[in-house]
Amino acid sequence: MAETEKGIRCRGCGCGHFSVVKTTRAPRNRVMRKRECRHCGQILVTYEAAAGEQLGGELDELTPKQRESLLTRVMQLLGLG
Repeated sequence: MAETEKGIRCRGCGCGHFSVVKTTRAPRNRVMRKRECRHCGQILVTYEAAAGEQLGGELDELTPKQRESLLTRVMQLLGLG
């Protein structure tokens, strides 16, 4: 049985190595990090919360297609995609 990979991967090249380009506070005691793939330069945005806190289940209530559409739009608005 194959071991499940952990951590984030670049959607462009599959690399797991990123540089943090920008860190800002986000609503609900979260931290937003803009990361850049060290291999291909693709940008990825992550939201982090303290251990034991939820990120806010709004995205969990969306279908995968709705979630992808929303995240794509946010990336466009932020000038990241």
